[in-house]
Amino acid sequence: MVSTVETSTTSVQSVDVLLQTGWAEASPGAPALLVRMSDVIVRLGEMAEFSCSFDGQPLTEIVWDHNGDMVVRTERRDKYTLVINDVRKELEGEYSCTASNRLGKSTCTSYLHVKVKDTKDVEEPVAQPPYFTKPIEPMQCTVGGNAVFEYRVTGVPLPSVQWLKDSCHIQPGKFCNMVNNVDGSGFLKIINVQKNDSGLYSCRASNLRGEASCSADLIVFLGTVSMSQMQFERQKTTYESSVYEQTTEQTSESSLFRGNLSAQTTAITANSCVLEALHESKKETSGKYSCEVSNAYGSDICHCQVTAQQNPPTFITTLTPTAVGEGERLSLSCNVTGSPPLNIQWMKDRREVTSSATTKITFTDGAASLVIDKASKTDAGDYLCKASNSAGSTFSKTKVTIKGTLWI
Repeated sequence: MVSTVETSTTSVQSVDVLLQTGWAEASPGAPALLVRMSDVIVRLGEMAEFSCSFDGQPLTEIVWDHNGDMVVRTERRDKYTLVINDVRKELEGEYSCTASNRLGKSTCTSYLHVKVKDTKDVEEPVAQPPYFTKPIEPMQCTVGGNAVFEYRVTGVPLPSVQWLKDSCHIQPGKFCNMVNNVDGSGFLKIINVQKNDSGLYSCRASNLRGEASCSADLIVFLGTVSMSQMQFERQKTTYESSVYEQTTEQTSESSLFRGNLSAQTTAITANSCVLEALHESKKETSGKYSCEVSNAYGSDICHCQVTAQQNPPTFITTLTPTAVGEGERLSLSCNVTGSPPLNIQWMKDRREVTSSATTKITFTDGAASLVIDKASKTDAGDYLCKASNSAGSTFSKTKVTIKGTLWI
């Protein structure tokens, strides 16, 4: 049952209020509160509603107060709801409902909070056209893989997003997931990519202020373009070689180069490319080697740093002390090994000895020798043979005595 209530001569007398009442069987006695009112929070111009319920019989009077001033008095009922339409700021405050009869009375109190609308609340946000802060990027994928295009867009109101492939709209499906988040981010995920998924993909965002779009290619490989690299392999000889091999499951073009110079000693087959980078352990062959493979769907490249591994000189046989008579033949020899080229230097008493009419110096197949056809007293002394290459150096020394002389 809904009835219009009386209004008092208080400050809220012009307020449009309704009092909803209902009958119920009440127990004899003083009024008792059954349902307590809750505080109410509303904005300016909205509706406020207070509701409570009392027990007790007979109820003779119900009075509603606002900040101590009577608002409404009505006849006996047991359930009441006070409705205030078009709330104003001055109506904020404490509201109470008091039920009374000859045996006593009961009061229920609540508070009305009126929230003033902020300027921000009433102002409409400034509309802005779409703008991609993160456009989608080109993707490369092999058949059977997944491709994901991610984006982030701004705009007011939040733009709606559509996806296109080669200017045709894309619909979500079992192998095509589209996610558009409320923060402006989202993605398109293509599952189990096939060759016919290759193409130009576009993400188009639009709102009332305009539209924006970004595009990127999806390249689908029929097979994996990959590289495999083999390390140095020592051959049966003392030479070393470095082999590079690339593999791909498609018809492709390959090129091998060191630095910016193409390598000429390559063997290219349908799916591999082999380069013998070193036929000898030459230091100048060291450097960065690259192998690039390409086909209609893309390209790949691998790199490797090659260093010619050289062995430092080592004496297999060393010089031994030698004594010869004056006028006899003096011969000193030793054997040395190491990565070529090897440099051999002879010294006597810390002075270099070179080939001359009377002295013959040779180095053949690792054998170093110094021969003086007719030794003299001045040929006595300390002799040293030094071997060196780019990897290091070493020496062997001995003492030569010319018989008939005393060497201290």
